[in-house]
Amino acid sequence: MKLPKLLLFLLAFSIFSCTKKEEQTTFKFGVWTTADAKKSDADYTKEFKKYKDGGIDEVLINTSTDPKLLSRLVPLATKEGLKVHAWIMAMNRPGDSIALQHPEWYQVSKEGNLYGMIDLSEKEIIPIKYQNIEIITADFAVLTINNLKHFYNFRTKKLNTNFGFEKFDMYSRQFTRIKKGDKETLVLNDDFSNLLFPFMYEDVSQNDNLFVVKLNSKYGLVDKNNKIIIPILYEQLYISCNKVIAQINNKYGILSLGNKIVMPFEYPNIVGYSEKTEVTQKDFKTKTYDCDLLCIENCN
Repeated sequence: MKLPKLLLFLLAFSIFSCTKKEEQTTFKFGVWTTADAKKSDADYTKEFKKYKDGGIDEVLINTSTDPKLLSRLVPLATKEGLKVHAWIMAMNRPGDSIALQHPEWYQVSKEGNLYGMIDLSEKEIIPIKYQNIEIITADFAVLTINNLKHFYNFRTKKLNTNFGFEKFDMYSRQFTRIKKGDKETLVLNDDFSNLLFPFMYEDVSQNDNLFVVKLNSKYGLVDKNNKIIIPILYEQLYISCNKVIAQINNKYGILSLGNKIVMPFEYPNIVGYSEKTEVTQKDFKTKTYDCDLLCIENCN
């Protein structure tokens, strides 16, 4: 009796599928376990061997941050072919005698959609009423309330409400940039309480003790007291070789820090580097000058 063609096809497909090699995978299986210092090495060797024989590749061991216990178990697990991860409870540490001696070690506490901070003895440090808490240094945090951010001082336990902001970034070792709406300024990193300028500029960037600022889409230069050094009227402006490269009416020129024109505004482009300046001429050839504006390349 002849088998139907469909049955023959299914039989052939089944045989082919059974002979197909299993696909290789790099997926790893791990298991979490809490260590017991009273267990013997023999007991742990037996346990780790059971994990390996059962298809486990990695073991995460919680030793309650006991380095001696961890150093004892790692060789035993490694010998059985297991990769070891040290499991450390960093936040919830009510039984840690050392941590409890340091109430200044805080942890963030959340209740619903609001955040606060408590110390390791669960004493409230910051009330649970803030939309967000961002710790930025050992002594300072940024707390968000009513959609505005404020600096908080752990040393004085005071929130600076003199000004609020919407965004911030650690601009340099000396300053943090803060933004509110389309305006920004810098605040000193020593205590995060002193604004360098009011919220009046669209962009602020530091160059030593001077600051390139942007106002109404124009650039200028001010000092730390907000005194204007170069008027805010240029399309582009930056400091190079202790001089100011600027653009106005689509033409580039160079100013001294005393606001004197040292190269007229008549060039298609000027690019400043740390030790030289490249000036594109009207014929679009490029001449290179040193920091004293003496031509050193392509001078003819």
